[in-house]
Amino acid sequence: MSLANFKKLLGYLGDRLCNKTIELEVEANDKKLKVKASSREELTAAIEQAQKFVAGN
Repeated sequence: MSLANFKKLLGYLGDRLCNKTIELEVEANDKKLKVKASSREELTAAIEQAQKFVAGN
């Protein structure tokens, strides 16, 4: 799945799963990142964090 499609999916989920926790787990370069989001703002921050993680920043 491309990053753009992944963002669309998370946006879709964020709109429909109000007040529910979404867990995101990303694996890159033999490391794992796991974040939780309970709001659209937290989901946006989690996506940004995952992008930085994958980019190695």
